[in-house]
Amino acid sequence: MNLTKKNQILNNLYKMKMVGYEYIKSPLLNTATNNISLPNNLTQLLQMVSNCDLCYYSNNKYTNHNFQDNISDIKVIFINLSPKLPISNKSLEMIENITTKVLNIDIKQIYITNILKCIPSKDISLSDEQLQICKPYLKQEIDIIQPKVIICLGQILSYIKDILKIDDLKHGVLQDYNNIKVVSIDHPSFLLRNPSKKVDNLNYLKQIKYFLEKN
Repeated sequence: MNLTKKNQILNNLYKMKMVGYEYIKSPLLNTATNNISLPNNLTQLLQMVSNCDLCYYSNNKYTNHNFQDNISDIKVIFINLSPKLPISNKSLEMIENITTKVLNIDIKQIYITNILKCIPSKDISLSDEQLQICKPYLKQEIDIIQPKVIICLGQILSYIKDILKIDDLKHGVLQDYNNIKVVSIDHPSFLLRNPSKKVDNLNYLKQIKYFLEKN
């Protein structure tokens, strides 16, 4: 099926939704976002995400924690897996401390997002198919913002290694994606439960601090 045909099908689905049709509770409509045109403006992209109806999780949207006024100021994107694994207030406080005290940048210079854009139902486990719908949105966020660094929280590189073209899934290994440094660290919630791991992660973050100072 060519791109034009896929876009026609997607447009028809949106039109049917507008006149009252509802999607059945099938887990997904496959990888529909892979072949639609996504906006090059972050505000418009996030609006598109908020209006996304491509799976039945779409009635349970989640708002990201963000502080920035201007995307041109953003130096670091923190990526979480899913709103189902939310960033608690204590974890958010740790991210703020990482930002201001370790990386030595302003809190307005970071952007926090999730791979999955909606909160999955409690009775349904997260599948790779669900992620395939949301990953194009994430890639477009990154491509629009063009940060200097991407910090992945927890064991999530395996989910996005395809869009970031990453081979090494180990924590603390600096890798490149389109001139953006990518590194994985332990999730703040894990570090709160395992404070002995903070030293290793501090060393990972010092690499990022050094890179930011030089760039």
